[in-house]
Amino acid sequence: MAATNMTQILLFVIVHGVGYCGTIPFQSSLRASYLGQKAYATITGYNTLFTTIINVVYPVFVGWTHDATRSYTSAFIIAWLQALSMVFMFLAKKSKPPAKAVAI
Repeated sequence: MAATNMTQILLFVIVHGVGYCGTIPFQSSLRASYLGQKAYATITGYNTLFTTIINVVYPVFVGWTHDATRSYTSAFIIAWLQALSMVFMFLAKKSKPPAKAVAI
């Protein structure tokens, strides 16, 4: 389905902007509060690496899936699993910091 007027385009921009770009500040704050300052940069680096790879591979996968099956169903199932993983991320409980070592 393609947009046929400016209202549909604006609706897409708003929904996509809130749904995709709106999660970026939450990811950063969750990462910082759950994992601490010491691990923040390392985990953010790995997250960025894997996100970049997925952002390159996924459109190719979707195109290949459609060519092979004439359906986007497999690609949408993966997208829904990603959405489900975000729900679990928000439901995760913050871990307790380790106990301080006692000097002997």
